[in-house]
Amino acid sequence: MASRYGTLTVYSWTLALATCLWFGRDVLIVANFPPLWVVMLCVAACLFVFQFGVRAPRVGLISMERVPQIGMLLILGPLVAAPICALASLLWPLINRRYSHGSLQVALLRGVHNAAMTALMLILAGRVYLAAGGRLPLDSFAASDIGPLLLMAVVAQVVNIALMTLFFKFDGREVRQIVTASYALSDFIFVPAGVLAAVLFNTAGPATFILFVVLMVVFVLSFNGIGQSFASSKLERGPLARMFQARRALHGARNIDTLSERVVIEVRALFRFDEFYLALVDRKRQMLDVRIHESGEKRLPAQMESLQAGLFGWIVEHGEPMLVADWAQAPETVRQRAKVSEKETGSVIAVPLLENSVTIGLLSVRHSKAGVYSEADLHLLQRLADEVAVAVADARAFEDAEEYRQRLEQRVAERTEELEKTNREKER
Repeated sequence: MASRYGTLTVYSWTLALATCLWFGRDVLIVANFPPLWVVMLCVAACLFVFQFGVRAPRVGLISMERVPQIGMLLILGPLVAAPICALASLLWPLINRRYSHGSLQVALLRGVHNAAMTALMLILAGRVYLAAGGRLPLDSFAASDIGPLLLMAVVAQVVNIALMTLFFKFDGREVRQIVTASYALSDFIFVPAGVLAAVLFNTAGPATFILFVVLMVVFVLSFNGIGQSFASSKLERGPLARMFQARRALHGARNIDTLSERVVIEVRALFRFDEFYLALVDRKRQMLDVRIHESGEKRLPAQMESLQAGLFGWIVEHGEPMLVADWAQAPETVRQRAKVSEKETGSVIAVPLLENSVTIGLLSVRHSKAGVYSEADLHLLQRLADEVAVAVADARAFEDAEEYRQRLEQRVAERTEELEKTNREKER
């Protein structure tokens, strides 16, 4: 069975090896590292901004990492800043299970890739900065510094986005859905803060720099609060169910059909699949309403299935997710429960949509090849399912309100017609 992350592993380790071979000798010979406690403080600063970044379902995290990265580059130089920041990038996926989707394999891959990417990005950006006449260390700011600093920021961002694009591509993601303009440009916002940090460290007294650090801590926490407010606002929306907050693309869907189409877009961006299902439970009729069934690039008609049939019936009954990485090695109990059509697959993930611990539907992706899905994909689909379940409940609330409004209007129209008829009869 081919590894789910075979191509991604080759790419990540090749990038790491190439970066080490290209710049490793210079780092070991030329770099003048500060004391160990300073290095650890710098690593801690990077981990801090990672910890309090804004979670992004498709990319994992959007943070203020450019502040410590640019600051260290302009204070310590690229050959020192690069390995320090790379160490933080290596550690972060291993520390934060949410970022690595609960998978040690994904954590190692992202750690190796991000460390190599960070080192390459900062060294290249630093060399372009120095070649353009940039001063190191940066102990003041003048108009002549703008050009080199802009080039440095652009090079860093181009390298960052190019390598992350390759990572998502080799991971089987829909790159155009992930690498949006806002994602590609977001890091530029924090470059001036990194420049200011360097200037203050190199010129101002300790008290002034400490005051700036405190201000940045407050700013990072506030930045994180923006993301957290979307989550907390789910509890403050009144009688309607909480909105889908991971992807605002689903925000405001007023009916299940509209929501279903938006869910398909999200799933396409996150997973490779040959088949995708979005099904909702109809408790009154004891049926499973398959709203979306995509096979290849073809949309199949919606259909009703028995609530107890096949693997989907098992998901609804138990309310638990299921991952079969290789159908040939699936447990016998799963194979016996599967319908004939469900046995013709290589990999499958199915997760329930839960509302107050009650299964209201499910999401499922299938691929004809074995080994396409892993535990990390299961965690990712579960996170998406949590948000979709909230959106389904909200869309149903809108549909119920609309249905009530239409019934009320119909009753008013009927009553008005009756009154007009009665008045006409009285006038005769």
